[in-house]
Amino acid sequence: YQRRVRGTELSDTKAVVAALTFMIMNIAKYNVKPEIASVELQQLGLPAGHAGVIERIIVKEKDKLRQQFLHNSLRLNRLDSVEWRVDFIFASSDLQQLNTPSVQ
Repeated sequence: YQRRVRGTELSDTKAVVAALTFMIMNIAKYNVKPEIASVELQQLGLPAGHAGVIERIIVKEKDKLRQQFLHNSLRLNRLDSVEWRVDFIFASSDLQQLNTPSVQ
């Protein structure tokens, strides 16, 4: 059983919310200028009034959104040093075939 929300399926409403969430997250993540984001959203078919609302939200909340992304981002520790060597055996009485070096 799915309810209808103002003539649309609930799954359609969820898809729209997910798409807008994705767009707003990426607008903030990649530091897109709000006015450019508004134009892009309109080019994707969002009415100008709705794009304007999103633009105002981005202007007001962009710093908070970016801080949240920094907090939730996957981070790896900085690589301080690397040690490696390549061992290549030219001959061996134990092995039949020697073709590839071993990198450790």
